Amino acid sequence: MKRKIKIRTDGSSEIGLGHLVRCISLANMLVDYYEIKFVCKFIPDEIVKEFENSKFELVKIFHELEFFEAICSDEIVVLDGYNFDFDYHITVKERCFKLICIDDMHEQKFNADLIINHAPGISKSDYNAASNTKFALGLEFALLRPLFLKQAVIQRKIEKLNTVLICFGGADEINLTKKVVQEIIHINHFEEIIVITGSAYKHLRDLENYIRNNERVTHIHHADEVEMLESMLKADLAIVPASGILVEILAVGCIPVSGYYIDNQLNIYNGYKKLNAIVDAGDLRNMDIKEIIKNINILNHKNIIDGKSGLRIVEMIKSLEYENSNISR
Repeated sequence: MKRKIKIRTDGSSEIGLGHLVRCISLANMLVDYYEIKFVCKFIPDEIVKEFENSKFELVKIFHELEFFEAICSDEIVVLDGYNFDFDYHITVKERCFKLICIDDMHEQKFNADLIINHAPGISKSDYNAASNTKFALGLEFALLRPLFLKQAVIQRKIEKLNTVLICFGGADEINLTKKVVQEIIHINHFEEIIVITGSAYKHLRDLENYIRNNERVTHIHHADEVEMLESMLKADLAIVPASGILVEILAVGCIPVSGYYIDNQLNIYNGYKKLNAIVDAGDLRNMDIKEIIKNINILNHKNIIDGKSGLRIVEMIKSLEYENSNISR
């Protein structure tokens, strides 16, 4: 019998889809070893449809009490969301076998058995957590979907900047997508401009009206894993925020122009900047994209994700179970 894992996370146009996407990535890493169930209060209809054809069960709740009451003492629980505070952790840990938290902010107190944070430049000392908490930190534990893990093993060399990809995640509430497209269209040496918008993107009609008659622009709305990978493999350069989409870009080997536009991206951005893993765009709301692209040095491009993070994460979670069995002896 496989041990059960319940994953509690949400996604919407307001909070974005990053939590959902990285939890789906984690679930794919674990599905051969565990029985996976997602528990969501907020989730776009398009993502619900994806679950209907997946290996994972989805349960929608209206109140947190529904989730608490459904937790069994032999289950592992995964939490990913900014609204799950220390008291929430305590309530869950009283009911489950082990608690795993996925985090990218390290701003609160944690009561977890394992914390996963794949942002670079983070250490255990950044966390306020119990002394026995285990950590899976940095790009060695990158939460990537299966096709991206496979692609990360392949070393890619960029020789020319012919195709650019623009993606600001699943929501892009302030419509940076259109702003960047408007600027990129006037850079004539790009033969193709690939624009990807997510299922929670609210400015779809506005964008489509703007790009309708431009033959250089390819627009994909709510790209699945295959479409996303194929688009990134076509692209030589990608303009993306310092979020989950950047991890996929790095895995595929595009040259990433990246920065931040909301507070929770700032620490992540700084970590990638220190690694020299990105072309620095700073505050994406105010970047001079023409100047940035003009000064890109292709020779500085390097691949920094090895595609083995799934194996490492499985090993970490299995070690939690082994640790418990030792204690019981």
